[in-house]
Formats: sequence, structure tokens, C-alpha cells
Amino acid sequence: MTKRYAARSGGLLAAVAVLLLLAFCLLPDGSGALLFAGCLAATLGPAWHVLVRWTGATGAELRAELARNQHRAAHDPLTGLPNRTLLFDRVSQALAHGLRVRERTGVLVLDLDGFKEVNDTLGHHQGDALLRAVAERLRGAMRDTDTLARLGGDEFAVLLSDVADDDETDGPVAAASRLVASLQAPFDLDGMSVAVGASIGVACAPQDGDTPERLLQCADVAMYAAKSAHTGVEQYRPELDTHSLQRLSLLGELRTALDHGQLALYFQPKADADSRLVVGFEALVRWHHPTRGLVAPDAFIGLAERAGLMGALTSYVLHGAVRAAAAWPGEHHVSVNVSVRNLQDDRFPLVVSQLLRSTEFPPQRLVLEITESSLMADPERALAVLRRLKRLGVKLSIDDYGSGYSSLAYLQQLPVDELKIDRAFVRDITDHPRNLAIVRSTVQLGKELGLTVVAEGVEGAGAWQALQDVECDVVQGYHLSRPLPEDRVPAWLDEYLDALVARVIPSSRGAGARVAS
Repeated sequence: MTKRYAARSGGLLAAVAVLLLLAFCLLPDGSGALLFAGCLAATLGPAWHVLVRWTGATGAELRAELARNQHRAAHDPLTGLPNRTLLFDRVSQALAHGLRVRERTGVLVLDLDGFKEVNDTLGHHQGDALLRAVAERLRGAMRDTDTLARLGGDEFAVLLSDVADDDETDGPVAAASRLVASLQAPFDLDGMSVAVGASIGVACAPQDGDTPERLLQCADVAMYAAKSAHTGVEQYRPELDTHSLQRLSLLGELRTALDHGQLALYFQPKADADSRLVVGFEALVRWHHPTRGLVAPDAFIGLAERAGLMGALTSYVLHGAVRAAAAWPGEHHVSVNVSVRNLQDDRFPLVVSQLLRSTEFPPQRLVLEITESSLMADPERALAVLRRLKRLGVKLSIDDYGSGYSSLAYLQQLPVDELKIDRAFVRDITDHPRNLAIVRSTVQLGKELGLTVVAEGVEGAGAWQALQDVECDVVQGYHLSRPLPEDRVPAWLDEYLDALVARVIPSSRGAGARVAS
């Protein structure tokens, strides 16, 4: 009987404890539990004091944990700044207040320029340290009444309350310009000096929108305009929406073009500088849009990079180029540009290997072109991928040599077969002695390292002759031919060989261009 009574009492006390804990947790001051506690005090007698001491301590701990959870839910864990959720709440409050007292509310969206290179090169640890340092700089350039939030990645937002007119020093554009200026000085990351910039979009209520969602959207559109134009700061204008919608529409259409094989490959010939015999072709992608016409590669390739489609685009070109070259007469090689994403993808060598096996394409006829900047994103991983590609038997080329880092230390380590001199040095080689000197030294360096040297951008007979004089190996450019549609390559090769005997090179349009003697 006594045991049964004790068990029931214990169960009752446990139930009471749970109810009190709920009361303390749901109402921070605990007032909701006072009446309930008073009724229980007389009933439980001495046991009441023990229960009160236990639930009081436990309730305080739970309330503290609840407060911590609420803070974590509203703040970015890396920088301690308000997150998107808290920013939206504060923008809503600011809009309501501004409507009552007729004040303007401003929103800035800021995206760092150059952060990805720092993060990829130095690692995520240093990238995180840079983001914290950026947050401190930005806070120091703001008013105490404004809110700085981190939206994610390298994107921040600022809420400006009681915004002055645009032409005043406290206006939103002036505030954004101060933020850009605050980031101009380099950041110190464990003794390494690192520089980043910022692009900022500005939007204001009520003229640009009257909801948090619309204001952030307008500021985001303006930010992309600032980034594209390299202006630092742009204020939202209605016409920017058209460009944003066009970019969004073009991105969707690019995905469709990739999925349905709507992109066309063109091939630009490369010839031995001395014998003038064609040695290979570079694969170039073109987009004949059904309604927009010919979309410039610079337009959709940049879009593919920002949207994360470069891996898929490179794979598209690679497969198409190998299939096309397999049907050509002779042993001409085909070159394909490889993106930075491919060099960071451990699976890429396997993709190339499977393609070569399935098409029975000789690996030595495939040349993968890489840029110097793509190597610097993560040099160790890129080097490992390149070595695996080299073991497959494919040839590797450094594209646009001289326009990037031009690190001789990396050039010594890389398992490359070819250097392509950037067209900026070749195009005016006959008019600028310094360009000729750069080309000559690059050719000499390539020969010392046992590399084939290619000059792209050869647009005249004089440039070809100058390259012959410095013993450049291969030339590529409009003087030889413009890029050719895939189905035109075999016929052009026949015409070229016939014309070569007569010292005339057919252009890609069918007209002849006399070869310099």
C-alpha cells in the first residue's frame, strides 16, 4: 500500500513538474504559473518547496537555451550578423514606420568581387576569415541605426532607415559608395595581403517597392548591373528589370539548348608556320538562337559560368568535337577548351577516358586547352587532374599564355605539351616592337622546355612572316581561316591543299587570300 501510494505521489509530482516547466518556458516571466502554483502549495505541503526549487532552476536553464536558439535562428553563425529572416522582419518594420511618418527606406545588396578566387586559392578557412573581416569593415562604415545582414556566401545586405535624398551625403548611393570605399584597403590573412572589391545595388521605398521581397529583388537586379558594368554602385531603374528578365530567359534557353543539342560547333584551323600544312583545329561553340539569331559566345559563356553550367557546356563541346574529328581525313588533332570546374573535378579524367574508348579516338589527337587563371583556383587539385589526363595520352595546352599569372614555377611543374601565345601580343606584332620581343622570348622559352608554341590571332601575312622569323611552330587566325561549320571542314581541307600548291589559301567564305612568300 505504501509503495503504491509513493508511486502515485511520484507520478503526480512529475506531472506537476512538467506543467510548471511548460508555464515557465511559455511565459518568460513565469506569471502564468503563479495561480496554478498557489493552488498546489497548500495541497503538496513540504514537497512543494523541493519541487519549486527544482523547477525554478530548470526553467531558467530552459529559458536561457530558448533564447540562444532564437538568436541562432535569426543570426549568421560565421559573422554574427542578422540573417535573411531577421533582415526581412526589420525591413517590414521599417516600411511600416516609414509609411506612418513619411520616411524613405533603403535597401542595399552587396556582392564581393574577387572572393571566389581567394576562397578557392587559399581555402575555406581563410575565406571565412575574410568574410568576418569584411563584415567588420562594413559595420565601421555604417550608421548605428542601419542594419547589416549576411544573405549567404559572399553576399550582404544593408537596411537604411530614414533615407535622405539621393543627392545628399546621407543618401543611399552615397552610403553605398562609402561601403565600397571601406573595402579598398587590402586585408591581412595570416601575413598575406588580399584585395577584394564590392558591387552594390540600391533600391528605395516607396518608389521601387513596398514589400521586403520587392525591395531586395530590385536591389539585387541593380547589383548585377553594377557587377556587369564594373561601376561599383548602381541604383535600381525600371529598365534594368528588362535586362534581368532577358538574362533569366536566356539562361533557361541555354539549358534547353544543351539538353536538346541546339548548340553548333565550329572549327578554326591551325597550320605549321613553315610548311603551312594544317595540323589541327580548335573547337569553338556557337549558338544560333531561333529568335535572337547568333548569340555571341561572350554572352552565353559568361552566363554559363555564373549559372554553374560550364561543366555541362565543356562536356557538350568535348563529345561533339571528338565525334567530328573522328570522321575527318588525316590525323589532324582537335583542341577543346577546359573550364576551371573541370580541373577541380576528380571525375573529369574518367569522363575523357570513357569518351576516348567509346569513340576509339586516338588520345594523342585530343588537345585540352587550359588557362593560367584556372590553374590558380586550386593548384594542387588541378595538377593532380592534369597528371591523370596526361597518363591517358592526351596533349595539354596552356591557352592565352601571357595574359594571366604566367608563373614560371607552375610552368615547370605542369605536364603540358603546348603554349598558346595570347592574341593580344600577336595581333599587332608588326607594329609594336615590344609585342614582338614578348613573342620571341615566349617562343624561346617554349623551345627550351620542349613545348610546341602556337600563336593565335594571326590576321595578316606580315604577322605570319614575323612568327616564321622567330621560329614559332603553329599559327591560328583569320589569315588562315575563320571558324568553319562542322560539315564544311572536309571540303575546306581539300580546297586548302589544292590551293596551297598554287600558293593561295581559300578563306572560310570561299574567297582566296594570297599567301606571303
